[in-house]
Amino acid sequence: MFKNIIFFIISFAMFSNSYGNNVIQRLDARMQKTNSLVCVGLDPDITKIPASIMSADIKVEDKVFSFLSQVIDITAPHVTCYKIQKAFFDQFESGHGLLKQTVAYIHEKYNDIPVFVDCKIGDTDNTMEIYMKVIFEDIMADGVVINPYMGDDVLEPFMKDPNKVAIVLIQTSNSNAKVVQEMVLANGKMLWEEMLHLTLRKWNINNNLIPVLSGNASIDNYISIRNSIPQKTPILLAGIGLQGGNPMVMKKLLNEDGRGVFVNSSRGILYPYSPDNDNWQAEVLKAVLELKNALNNIKSIKESKFVLLLGPSGSGKSTVIKHLMEMDPRFVYISPFTTRELRDGEKDKIHIELQDMLQLQQENKLLTINNLYGIYYATPKYLIDDALANGQFPILDWPVDKSEVMLSHYTDSLYTIYIEPESLEVLEERLSKDNRDKDGKRFEAGKEELKQFHSGKYDHFINLKVINESGKDKEVAELIYDNIIKNR
Repeated sequence: MFKNIIFFIISFAMFSNSYGNNVIQRLDARMQKTNSLVCVGLDPDITKIPASIMSADIKVEDKVFSFLSQVIDITAPHVTCYKIQKAFFDQFESGHGLLKQTVAYIHEKYNDIPVFVDCKIGDTDNTMEIYMKVIFEDIMADGVVINPYMGDDVLEPFMKDPNKVAIVLIQTSNSNAKVVQEMVLANGKMLWEEMLHLTLRKWNINNNLIPVLSGNASIDNYISIRNSIPQKTPILLAGIGLQGGNPMVMKKLLNEDGRGVFVNSSRGILYPYSPDNDNWQAEVLKAVLELKNALNNIKSIKESKFVLLLGPSGSGKSTVIKHLMEMDPRFVYISPFTTRELRDGEKDKIHIELQDMLQLQQENKLLTINNLYGIYYATPKYLIDDALANGQFPILDWPVDKSEVMLSHYTDSLYTIYIEPESLEVLEERLSKDNRDKDGKRFEAGKEELKQFHSGKYDHFINLKVINESGKDKEVAELIYDNIIKNR
């Protein structure tokens, strides 16, 4: 009898802490158990819930719970956790009760799955105390998303109580966030980088904080970021899916065990069907499996490289690219947009009107717009991201003086090659062959570029320098290929 009482006390203590200080361990255990890095966001939108549920003669909150409970049952075998956006519940008259009911449903049926409430709280100490009671004692969530930009007051409850877990907003995936989060401070860091440092080095004394990073941020040095984060600290990656983030970012954020990062998807999994589709459950299952498998496929991909060929016009970059693509189908040429009319037989560029190009730039779909000799060129970012996500080698030629744009976006993936002609005489001869340089501007620009190149101006970011002798294009391509494969 006494042994049974002791066992009951120990078991109760373990259960009472199961939604506290071991939440991060449970998160990692779910990653292993389900072989998944998927987090499903539960954001009920009554305009998208199946008509078969919405037509029932019951309270709207009951309709929403019927929908969410079915989604939970469908997705539970394939998720690491759930993230519940509180605002979507607050719209209902009994939204608080619906939120509690949803959290309780997950805990009762799937008590190993962590549940996080997303309300981005961050306030003074007395207000935070009330928030803590509501989130952890009333709703009984496993963790909460917080906004740390009010400083210590926001983090103090998590420093005092290791049983409470916070997901800390460092980077967010909304496009306008960069205006604030990427402000450069006096110490040279961007604001979000300083917030990550504070989170990890000052506030995370109990190892109960999970940073949020974005898959569509301007900076791509994610490998060094991962190295700055403790291996056992998980990362929530935002912006993948409908918000256009690069899924290859996830691979760079994996810890040494191949886990340690999870990806949230809300609309993409909740509403992949039309409301009148009676077979909507199958579509939800298909959507969660597709994301799960896609992330697992990315995990298994060997590191690809974004290959940037630099050098003056007439140095033979286009011919070298052609040979590389013939040598290995993983090389994918990224066709730039241009405002000039294409020449006869020209297939390596896409003509586009200037107003359309400017519209795409406004939509954040282009890396940059270059004006070369009065002609506008632009490179679609999504094509590069897709190629990297598929383990390919996106490749294009680029003005050397504009390379900082690529370096800022693809720090960890970029491999730069400078192709130099064997002499200025050869360069001038090549440029005159197809009448590309009737006014001599390209040759003069090439002379100036080569002068700066030889002065060492670009040495800090060039991985390989090659002299392209006449008739040696294929040998140059083979040299480049060997170096890219060796340096993967």
